[in-house]
Amino acid sequence: MTRLLVHVVDDDPDAVDLLRSYLEHAGVDTAHSLSGREAVDSLSEHPPDLVLLDVQMPGLDGFETLAEMRAIAQLRDVPVIFLSSLDRPNLKVRALDMGADDYVVKPFSSAELVARVRAVLRRG
Repeated sequence: MTRLLVHVVDDDPDAVDLLRSYLEHAGVDTAHSLSGREAVDSLSEHPPDLVLLDVQMPGLDGFETLAEMRAIAQLRDVPVIFLSSLDRPNLKVRALDMGADDYVVKPFSSAELVARVRAVLRRG
């Protein structure tokens, strides 16, 4: 059975390390990018099963990154879960309207994050 691949996109290396440890502990393979631009380039070459995408990043923010992903045929249907410390309804609505599958507010527990990842992957 092929293991799932989740691509983590966050400009904070410590956040990336934490997310990767949560997912790898749950038996999920991970890849990562430290910017939206790096993510779009990498994802185009190696589409994952799911993307965890930070909202606030320099350069391409999470919304711009998602828009670019959705414009690329092989990334159009890749599930995306936004992660953000911003708990604003307008941002959640924007993310979902753009095609994100979920919006998780930081801080969150590792169990909640893994459960949300699994729930989105079950739907896919």
